[in-house]
Amino acid sequence: MASVLELAKLSAAVYKNSQACEEWLRIGLPYREEGSGFCSAIYHKGKVGEYALVIAGTDPTEVDDLRSDAQLFLGRMPDQYRVARTAYALAAQFVDPDATYLTGHSLGGGLASMLGKEHGDPVVTFNAPGMARAFADVQRREGGLSAASDETRKVLHVCAVMDVVSRGTGAHMGAGGKVERIRSIGARDVLFAVGAGAVGGLIGSVAGPAGTGAGIAAGAGGAIALRAHSIDRLVAAVAGHGKYCEDLGWV
Repeated sequence: MASVLELAKLSAAVYKNSQACEEWLRIGLPYREEGSGFCSAIYHKGKVGEYALVIAGTDPTEVDDLRSDAQLFLGRMPDQYRVARTAYALAAQFVDPDATYLTGHSLGGGLASMLGKEHGDPVVTFNAPGMARAFADVQRREGGLSAASDETRKVLHVCAVMDVVSRGTGAHMGAGGKVERIRSIGARDVLFAVGAGAVGGLIGSVAGPAGTGAGIAAGAGGAIALRAHSIDRLVAAVAGHGKYCEDLGWV
């Protein structure tokens, strides 16, 4: 059966266009819609008959990815949710609906969270933004849209302590206790951030002493935030927690 660690690894694998991730094999090709920036893939763990619909997060080179990010920060339905719905409908032709997880990292995790709320599937996300406001916007736009109860759904949002994306976007969907934060960066990352801050300080020094201090703070803070948001670092952190290596048993 699937574990949180396995789903985290799948959330990393979809970025790399991986055909396999340990015992999970990809079914067909990833789903993409031209011009949307969206990418998802279906993985199957044959020996237990479980599936995962995995959605990739933001690609900074894709304008629509960035537009969807901006929309959800404003509490609106991201444009990519329309594409995510199409991907979900197509995936339904290949998976067992009673044995499928929805998962993803960053924006991908947010879209998976919205699909899970709409359809009731079990969801595990990684450093995903809070999507409660965005889903409420969907319900306002589409009067009468049904949604699964948070109290009965299987949901878990795993987030890094220093991740700003999962903190600055409002509430996550799911009953209380569904957001778990773990440390994903250590002393070496802090030293790296200090180095980045020093570079920022040099740039800021053009504006004088105040600019130097601001540059150091911005450089260090930005470096820490980027490292904390990384799916690869979160996978490594998840692997260090025994409970995340155990079978979920949700399907």
